Order: sequence, then structure tokens, then C-alpha cells
Amino acid sequence: MSKKTKDLTRREFVKQAGLGAAAIAVASTAPLNLSQAATIKNGMGYRTLGRTGLEISEVALGGGSLSETESNLVRMAVSKGINFLETSSNYRRSQAETTIGKTVKSMGIRDKVIILTKTGNLAMSRMLNASASEVEKAIRDELEGSLQRLETDYIDVFICPYSATSPEEAASPALQEALEKFKKEGKIRFTGVSTHTDYANVCMAAIEEGYHDTIVLPINFATVHPQIRDIVMGSRTSSAGASEKGGKQGGKQGGKRGGKRGGGRQRAILDVRDVLKAAQKKNIGVIAIKGGHEGFLPPSVHDQIKSAVAASDTKLSFHQLAYRYVLDQPQVSAVTIRMTSMLHLDEALVLSQKTLKG
Repeated sequence: MSKKTKDLTRREFVKQAGLGAAAIAVASTAPLNLSQAATIKNGMGYRTLGRTGLEISEVALGGGSLSETESNLVRMAVSKGINFLETSSNYRRSQAETTIGKTVKSMGIRDKVIILTKTGNLAMSRMLNASASEVEKAIRDELEGSLQRLETDYIDVFICPYSATSPEEAASPALQEALEKFKKEGKIRFTGVSTHTDYANVCMAAIEEGYHDTIVLPINFATVHPQIRDIVMGSRTSSAGASEKGGKQGGKQGGKRGGKRGGGRQRAILDVRDVLKAAQKKNIGVIAIKGGHEGFLPPSVHDQIKSAVAASDTKLSFHQLAYRYVLDQPQVSAVTIRMTSMLHLDEALVLSQKTLKG
């Protein structure tokens, strides 16, 4: 078979997959139970990503920190059963996409991995009043750049808008028109919305609109567990009091970095339980981010969280405990874990075999 024929066959497959997903969404009324791994292979759990029908590893390799010199981390993750690779056009100034693309191509496994990328350099909030042609061009520029860096002719899950800040972005008619065109061209299979701001309302809007196949949002102890949310909010109140008394030094508490997963500023803590239920009802794939992020779960309350959800002598590290808790949520298809070392990978690889007790 010639290269041209192969490419046409693959494109046709991608088109049919997109159409098939729509049919599944209409026809499926059975109750969902996405927390049950579809299969266990060599210790890794695999789940179905909502109505896409894609079988993905429940642990996704988060490529936010991948540089061009870290292909070994990608290679090892894939060899250990992680088939879900999450990246974005703006991660490490596009180096993350390049690293994933080169590694996947060199291993000859494009058909065995699911690649999710995001339009990280495009702010849809600035294009709500733009014409349909302007929106299409902006998204196409992002998409073509990602395809080139990833060295592939299609994206499995294309996230646009990226980091949406308002419900209007998720429901943009011009956005949907452009994405449909790219699906027909065979360049993307499924779509999704990611959000870090007002994420409960943004995701609910995306679910109600019904177009997108997946949502990517912060899911962790604080956004799901009311008692832990109170603990975290209480620690913030204490921190604020210390800041008023101690000046600048106190104000930096919980600030710049956290730990090995990266810390950062405090994040808005919103209750996402209704979002998860709505997504399950509509068979929308749910991808969790910020599962152990210190902007939600500051180190000062880690011991209290452990006491609230598991024995204090649990054998799991705090991050393992946090990610295992996310995977225990019945609507979650996968949790994205940003990995920067083999240590992070080793910790993540055992999650499918663990419980909150260790």
C-alpha cells in the first residue's frame, strides 16, 4: 500500500470515529460506571473516555514540563502501559509536543497511544466577537502547528478552548463550526474544553451545550470533599491572619513553589460534584487535573487530609493518596500527572494497584 493510500485510509478512519461517537452519545442511556477499569494489563488500569469509546490508561502522562531532552521519560511511561499522553502547544514553548512527537514516531506506536493536546497559545476569550473565518484561522494555525510538532496527521483529543474563563467560550458557535470542519478533514477525532477559572460553570455550560466530548478540570480533595474544602479554606484564613501580623514574610506562606509537583498561587476552590454527575449522565469523558496541586492542597494541611480520608500511617505518599482519591471518583476517566522525573513516573505506575490505605 502506498503512503498516500495509507494516509487516506487513516483519515477516513478518523472521520468515521467522529461520526460513531455522535451515534453512541444519542443511543446510550445505560447508567455509567467509569470508575471501573475496562481492563487491567500488567498492573495498569484502563478506562473508557466517555462517549469517545477510547480506552485510555487511567494515569495520563502530563507533559507540562517535558523538554526536548526528556524523551526517555515518555519512552519509559509508554513501555510501562501509559497510553494517554497529555500536552499543549504552549508547554515548554512547544518543546513538550516536539518531544512526544519524536518519541512516538521513533517507537512506531502512533496507533497505540492517545494524544491529547490543547490550543495553549489561543485565548478564546479574546475571540468571542470575532468572525467565523477569523476564529477558524486562529484555531487552524494552532492545530497545524501541533500536528507538525507531534509528527502526526491527526489529534485524538483536541482541547479548544484551552483554559476557558467563561461559559460563553465553551459554547461558541464559531468555535464549533471550525472544529467540525477539522473533524471532516480528518485532523481531529474528538474535542474538549479545559478550564482552571470558574471551572464549575464553564464545564456545566459545555456539558449542557452537548458538543464537546470531554472536559478537563481541577478535581482533587478540595473540589470534591466538603470537609477537606473547609480545612483548606480554614488554613487560608489562618494564613491571611499571619500575613497581616507578619507583613511580607507572612504573606508569602503557601506562595511560590510547593513541592515536587510544583506549587504556586492559591487557586479558587469550587465544588465540582454536580459537574461530575452531569458529565456522567451525558457520557462526557472527564479528565482530572490538579489532583495534588499545592494551590489547592497546601502542605500545611496534608496531615489533616490524611487523617480525614485514610489511616495516618498509610503507606502512600501524599501525592499518591491525592491521585488515588481522584481515581476513586466514579466519573473520572483519567488523572493527568505532570511528571518531571522517573521518581514521579514510578509513583504513578503503582496507583492502579493501590487503595487509600496503601
